[in-house]
Amino acid sequence: MLAAIVDLSSAKDYDLDALVAPLRGAAYRAADGGASATGFDRGDLVTTWPEQNNGVFVSVRPTAITDLAQTAAALGVPRCGVQRVSPRLGAHAALGPSSFSDYLAWAAPAFQRMLVDAAATPAGALASDPRVTGADAVAHVRARYAIGELAAAQLLLRAVGVSAVRAAQLLGGDASAELAGIPLPDPHRVHGLGDGEEPVFGRLLPLAPFRELWASATAALVDR
Repeated sequence: MLAAIVDLSSAKDYDLDALVAPLRGAAYRAADGGASATGFDRGDLVTTWPEQNNGVFVSVRPTAITDLAQTAAALGVPRCGVQRVSPRLGAHAALGPSSFSDYLAWAAPAFQRMLVDAAATPAGALASDPRVTGADAVAHVRARYAIGELAAAQLLLRAVGVSAVRAAQLLGGDASAELAGIPLPDPHRVHGLGDGEEPVFGRLLPLAPFRELWASATAALVDR
């Protein structure tokens, strides 16, 4: 999978050896034994460059990754699973295909835990419904604000950035009137996101299991 492309055709005073040093591995050889571009193969990452030395191509080999964070860090990606994945080699920004961003999000341990939880969701139920995956969170929010179950579930959804209309659709009812005057926390903080960050797959498919998300939302709503 192509992970990063660095165009050096207009760059000046760059040291290609230093640029690719963090990606160094065995000499690259094409799988079919034929002609091979110059480069390295360190297992999880394959790095090649043209004979003009005016660019770098880095591909990821998912089956050889043993530490996802380490692989991402080698490409200057400090955080997996956010929308703006911007690989870097040294001081040079790289083009990162969207498929690489999707892969980093999918492969992240927290997202894999979410998939396991989703598979255990009862047939016909929605993992994104707090009443299904966060009964304890719903109970805490109900007690804190003296509101009904539907209102508490809607408040948890609103706390993670879901609109009132979408929350009502998900829950099969609207209890907005009960929520009047209750301030909402910053959904970025509930998701554990930094400024300008968004989950790759959107907030309704977060980077961690919904049960963990409801716990974070409850903390933001109850402990303030």
